[in-house]
Amino acid sequence: MAIHDKLTSLPPELRVRLFTGAAIAGALLSVLAVGPSFSDVVSYFWPLLLSTAFFLFAVALVMWLSPLPASGDSATGEEILEFVTRRPPSISPEQEL
Repeated sequence: MAIHDKLTSLPPELRVRLFTGAAIAGALLSVLAVGPSFSDVVSYFWPLLLSTAFFLFAVALVMWLSPLPASGDSATGEEILEFVTRRPPSISPEQEL
């Protein structure tokens, strides 16, 4: 009963944190006890992990071989926006509506 009295005398915020921590710890321990081991997960997903590693290596290699251009010229985005928003020469703004 001493434990029960100590727990009920705690502030409600502390009780909620205590019970939440105990629930998370219990859930974690049950997952570790029932769930698969790390080596089982790695042995199941090794093709995915290997292909992802090769893909990331290929991306890094391409970025190293052909780096992005310097960011000093921002006219390319403006040119594309102007091209998209341009009216045909035969249509006036009044005819557009």
